Amino acid sequence: MTAMSIVAHPHPFVVGVDTHARSHVYAILVATTGALLYTRELLTNTAGINRAISWVARRTGADADTLWVIRSCRDFRCDPGRHGGLPWYPVAEAPRMDARKRRGVGKSHALDAHQVAVMVLPLPVEKRRRPRLNDGLRQGTRILTTALSTMSADRTRSVNVLNPLLRSNNLGIDARMALTKQLEELVKASEAARLLEQRGSGRSAPRSALRRGHTRAGSVTSQRSPHWLG
Repeated sequence: MTAMSIVAHPHPFVVGVDTHARSHVYAILVATTGALLYTRELLTNTAGINRAISWVARRTGADADTLWVIRSCRDFRCDPGRHGGLPWYPVAEAPRMDARKRRGVGKSHALDAHQVAVMVLPLPVEKRRRPRLNDGLRQGTRILTTALSTMSADRTRSVNVLNPLLRSNNLGIDARMALTKQLEELVKASEAARLLEQRGSGRSAPRSALRRGHTRAGSVTSQRSPHWLG
């Protein structure tokens, strides 16, 4: 039975990086013993990252097997083809840290960088997490998710603004309940009106869409309840 190779075996040094918006904190450890050698905080711009790479190279003897363990690689720009990057060092994503295990120990950026490097040492080599970069499918998913969250927040904000207006003005809309369904019907009614306008100007529009939109527009405008005004 062969012994399982862990991260501490093939790498002489491990660099833990705790990433932030304005500065990153670096911690250099001896992989075999886990002893902390140096810590340093540098800016997040390209010059700061290049300075950090040079600093690590000086402190580790420019050993190409030095493993960089980075908390959120996309913030560090560790793609070799962009912003200088890490063109020759092996890179891994930091493991997830359990906050409950660190309760009462204290917290600082230097401690976080140290913890990032310590947690990866006993892991099997094949269990290292691949860096999460800012390109490809992941980048597209992040953009779409952010756009969806923004659209949902804007929609909720608009509904909250319209609620008191519709409840204080008789526009023929029952505003006793949430306006989600009513707004959807209004949007569909406006689409139907646009289709009717296109047809009147000589543009073709599907008959089914016109019939469906006209019916929904009539159902919205006919919702009148004299009781909700009090």
